[in-house]
Amino acid sequence: MVKYFDGQGDEQDWDQLITDFGNVDVKETPEGVYRLLQVRAEDGPNSITVRVVDANNHAVPGVPICWSWPDAPPESGAGWEGKAVVEATDATGCVRFNMGRESFYKMPGPGPHAIWIYGRKVSDRIGGLGMVGGTNHLHLNVTFIQATTLNTDTHWVSLFTKLDRIIELLGKTK
Repeated sequence: MVKYFDGQGDEQDWDQLITDFGNVDVKETPEGVYRLLQVRAEDGPNSITVRVVDANNHAVPGVPICWSWPDAPPESGAGWEGKAVVEATDATGCVRFNMGRESFYKMPGPGPHAIWIYGRKVSDRIGGLGMVGGTNHLHLNVTFIQATTLNTDTHWVSLFTKLDRIIELLGKTK
């Protein structure tokens, strides 16, 4: 179950998250290597922070995170929506995506953005993200947890997804 922490750091139920942020949408991939662990409210900078941790809460660097919106560029191997900007987590297991004025939305939403980890059936997806209109950039930061064991089928799907992307890129260089 995804945990929600409000702006004061207090854990709240999912109904409260919907009250605070509107139509946030989570699509689960039970066989995925990465699962959505928590979302945390922040009324501050105009950037969403995505963090990836392992089962011991240690940072996982180098994980490709997809940041999507309705007219994001196509990214065929990205999974879920097939369009995204992809950035890898840094040494702290984090990546930050800046939001502009088009990221504000009116309640009950949804916001225009979605986040997941690159590849098909690799992770859960959370959508309806952005900044709540009329606030000082109120948004949700997202944390994924890496599964403790690697699902072999998911591993092969991820590997073939990456190979498809390499083949696609090689085809563009001809």
